[in-house]
Amino acid sequence: MKRRLLTKWLLTYLAFILVSVTFIAGTYLVYLNGVTDNLRRTNESYLQQIVNHFNYTYQSLNQLAYSLARDPRITRITNLDSDISAFDRFQIYNLHNSLSLLSVSNSGIDNISLYASRADLLLTVQSAYFGDLIELRTRDAYHLPAEDFRSLIHNRYDQKVIRLADWSGARAPTNPLLYIQTIPTNLGEMPRGAVIFQINEQVLGAWGQDAWFLDSIVLVRNDSGNVVYTNREHFYTAVETYLEAMNRSLQTEISLDGRDYFLFHETDARGWSYASFVPRTTFMHPINNIGRIALLTLFLFFGVNLILAYFFANRMYQPVKKLMISINDSGMELDQSEYEAIEQTVTKSRSEQLRMKTEIETQTLEIQQAFLSRALRGFIHDPDELQKKFTRYGIVLSDAGYKILLLRLRKSNTRFNESGVPRFLAQNLLEEILSPDLNAYAVEIEDRIALIVSPVRPEGSLLRITAKVQSALDMLRDNFQIIGEAGISQTHRSVLTMSTAYHESLEAVQNSGILEDAQIIQHEELQELKALYKFDLEDEYKLFHFIKRGDLEQAVLHIDAIIQQNRETHQIKMGFLQCLMFDLVSAIIKSVHHEVFYELINQNDPVQRMMKADSLDTMKEVVLEVVSIACEVYADVDSDKQSTNVTERIDTYIRENYSDMNLNVSKIGDVFGVTPAYLSRVYKKETGDTVSRAINTVRVAAAEKMLLETDKGVAEIADEVGYYYSNAFIRFFKSHTGVTPGQYRTLHGKSET
Repeated sequence: MKRRLLTKWLLTYLAFILVSVTFIAGTYLVYLNGVTDNLRRTNESYLQQIVNHFNYTYQSLNQLAYSLARDPRITRITNLDSDISAFDRFQIYNLHNSLSLLSVSNSGIDNISLYASRADLLLTVQSAYFGDLIELRTRDAYHLPAEDFRSLIHNRYDQKVIRLADWSGARAPTNPLLYIQTIPTNLGEMPRGAVIFQINEQVLGAWGQDAWFLDSIVLVRNDSGNVVYTNREHFYTAVETYLEAMNRSLQTEISLDGRDYFLFHETDARGWSYASFVPRTTFMHPINNIGRIALLTLFLFFGVNLILAYFFANRMYQPVKKLMISINDSGMELDQSEYEAIEQTVTKSRSEQLRMKTEIETQTLEIQQAFLSRALRGFIHDPDELQKKFTRYGIVLSDAGYKILLLRLRKSNTRFNESGVPRFLAQNLLEEILSPDLNAYAVEIEDRIALIVSPVRPEGSLLRITAKVQSALDMLRDNFQIIGEAGISQTHRSVLTMSTAYHESLEAVQNSGILEDAQIIQHEELQELKALYKFDLEDEYKLFHFIKRGDLEQAVLHIDAIIQQNRETHQIKMGFLQCLMFDLVSAIIKSVHHEVFYELINQNDPVQRMMKADSLDTMKEVVLEVVSIACEVYADVDSDKQSTNVTERIDTYIRENYSDMNLNVSKIGDVFGVTPAYLSRVYKKETGDTVSRAINTVRVAAAEKMLLETDKGVAEIADEVGYYYSNAFIRFFKSHTGVTPGQYRTLHGKSET
């Protein structure tokens, strides 16, 4: 056997090695860029920590300054004139003590001064200075004559942070950082004084001990461009000079005092700018390490794979030789037909894979059709299961909602009847006409075609669905002699109401046959039809009550009374009595929540039997059969569960979902498949209380438990028990318990956090 194939394999493998090495090198470069970007983001994150630290300190100073400015004692002192009474001096003494305590308790402040311009009073944590004595304090603390100090402090300052030298313009042995706030804070009033904080710069600069912080230069400037902070005093002039050049350039890498730095800078909402200068050696250290490791790995990989190339090529050739012998039954020369034999074998394998793929797709489609059929008929109640399978089968429902379109073919060309072509044509024609604005997911349910129709885009609309369906029906009639009727449900948005939407379309398509010349009817139009006969909420509730008790006799009498009343009192036509029959069946099915009932109904399919019924008596027999099944199911259920089934399920749902901020009567009604009015009425009748009050009672009970067993704050507890706003929670809590949450904790011997 010739070794041509072995040689080709060896060369191919070597080429693959070269390509792999090239790919690895490219991957390394991409990874290196990613690491560099990550380092930049990390350094920017460090800078953001500094920004947050300064903002937090600044906000703390603002709160402290505003609280002092609104202190009645300070307001009184700033309103004093030069004639100070003994009582005023006593107040000044008390305020002096308060400022001393405040300065000691706040580690971010070294000193606090209060100046009242009318009384010419300078109050500090050390003492109170009047008149000429102010000169002693201003020269000692601010290196300024008293007159210059009064002139500067007379200006208005609103949350001003500035260096003493930048504020006074004078050179001094020390240059502390000051915070100045004019009193009063209202811009419309004349200044009567000011609060001055001397900021503790050691606390201000304590943002971390990371190596990046220790090696980096940090510079902070206020909105006026004055430098308010730097952690490297000897870099002050050089950095400030660079920042002036930075305003004219996009440079991010600079050299200061013979050392290379990377610059990161940011500006906050107040106009303050923050700049950090990271030494190039610190920034590049992890990158250089990765580069050295990657380069060494690259050379090792290349060398090892070069040695293994021949070994693997030779070893891999032996199985191919055996494969050729096993598939060549005719004994042909392998060196002349290897590629042809391999190609033939692969082609056959691909054909088999394609066949299996087609079978799997067919089975998947059948499973999807079965799922949609069960979902539409209400046999799946788990929302998680519905959503998971919708995602698996690619069914997307827009936020604009969906409608169920149900098509029933009444008559078609005889040459199509045996083949099922009419339904195929109708389904494909509807899907084509509804697109591209609408998504349509079709499923055959017995002799009907149901389509779940939803807009493609969230902002789409379902308003044109009737016109599109009418166009499809006209084309079926004119081109294929296929006559059809369509029913369209109301717009729904929850997957839990999909079976309701299906029954709406089913009811609508049945009524389309009752009305003359009506091919399409929407469920909204049935409201006018239902106004012609009486079957209101009270009748429905009574029927549901008899079914719950398992009282078949009373249920049958009630149904007979409803039919007889509509026959004699309203004297409506036979078609509308048929509508009444459908309403009765729908009400019975909707009222029963039991798996056994669903199985029995699925076996009997009362809706299909009623649609095929040719008389009112036949339809009535179906109704009585359905109510008999319902009563029999409830008769087998434990008597204790019969009387409280609905209310217990509602109470259980509330206890399990009270933390949901959107929990209300409407949402619970959607979950149980009934209207809010119906739900409220049933719950009120069984318990004597409203659903809303029950929700609040459960929430307050949960809050009481959290208040006593945890240290969580009121706002956090309010959020966990389902209230958007803590004020609303406090109001509801007090209305139920007579005390606020904080008082409740105190009364039960637990301090408020």
